[in-house]
Amino acid sequence: MDLMHLDNRLQRVLILGLVRHDDQIASTTMALAKSFSQNNEVLLVEHPYTLIDCMKSFWKKSTWKRIRATFGLSTPIIQGTNWQILIPPVTLPVNWLKRGRLYKIFQKVNHRLIGRTINRCLTKLKWNEYVYINSYNYHYPHLQQYLIEGCLLRTYHCVDPIIKPYTRKHGLINEKLTVLQSDLVISTSLSLQQKWANMNSSYLITNGVSQSLINQFNTDKGEIDPTIRSLGTSLFGYFGAIERRIDYNLLEKVFKKNPQWKLVMAGVIEPRYMDSALFQLPNVHLIGSYQYHELVKLINSVDVTIIPFKKDDASSGIFPLKVYEYLASGKPVVSTDFNEFLTCKLRDVMDFASNDQELQRTMEQALRNPSVGGERRKLTAKRNTWEIKAKQFQEIINIEYERKNFKSCKEQQ
Repeated sequence: MDLMHLDNRLQRVLILGLVRHDDQIASTTMALAKSFSQNNEVLLVEHPYTLIDCMKSFWKKSTWKRIRATFGLSTPIIQGTNWQILIPPVTLPVNWLKRGRLYKIFQKVNHRLIGRTINRCLTKLKWNEYVYINSYNYHYPHLQQYLIEGCLLRTYHCVDPIIKPYTRKHGLINEKLTVLQSDLVISTSLSLQQKWANMNSSYLITNGVSQSLINQFNTDKGEIDPTIRSLGTSLFGYFGAIERRIDYNLLEKVFKKNPQWKLVMAGVIEPRYMDSALFQLPNVHLIGSYQYHELVKLINSVDVTIIPFKKDDASSGIFPLKVYEYLASGKPVVSTDFNEFLTCKLRDVMDFASNDQELQRTMEQALRNPSVGGERRKLTAKRNTWEIKAKQFQEIINIEYERKNFKSCKEQQ
């Protein structure tokens, strides 16, 4: 297979992701897989349920879908246009174990279970050659060893820093093992790219925005959520997961000082943060989770979008999906300066603040001049679509495949 002609020939890409097809929130992996499918055949292997996951949600349809697929009672493949999602079998829970003999045994069993299911699918699809991308699923660092021959190149796609104590327990070691067993690493932020530069060929491709979302903003300009708009004027919107990254204390200071402003927050909420004093303020409104196709309507309903993340060591590795989604609307985007790379890269189209006084000042300016720079923001989003990111991915694969082939030929001489 000549990877130097990716634009002219249909290629085959196997992606192991840390996502599931029925997740409520958008993901880098899913967006990239769909963009790849425009010029490639794509098989996306979603993150498996464990036995504990099944027990915790035994009554849900989503759980039984995985159980039925595990025992061959239903097809494990979800068919898309030029792409497919494979539901792997239910696996053994391993994270609770110490890193020792039993952990290694359980991990090996899981690798074999998943590998066997993938191999059956690859054989059925008649995939003799493919490019393998591990998209941030560091739980299975050795999976490539259990797959049938034909892998041309192994890529680790590093999407975020590993932050939570539960995932750091084994995740930090497993991620390093994944990197070492890959031919290259592609990261979504500069700090992550630099982190792996000493261990492997390391590249940077930031997150993007779907062209379909941009098109939706252009065609559905007037569509709004009446519930949000009925809250009045001076509306600030945050759309995404409501979890540890948000600086709740900072937001509380700003919206307590400015009761005439309203903050609308939509997204999946981690229960532990519900006790925050921010949510006791009368001008702060939680409206629950949303589907991706509803995002345009939600953003259209507010005056200014915000990214109020904490500035800490973990934040330097974050390039939020919402950055270009917000910019695609043309509305002002106000953010904390949680990521130096992001601040430098997008200071012409976003406003950044380092404390509550600066944040209040930038928010006031955004409210006064909401249309200034709108077209520039839209253009920036248009230059960073997932379709463009997928092409960049492919160009890097071209380079690394040629380098690998050259090195192999040289060793054989």
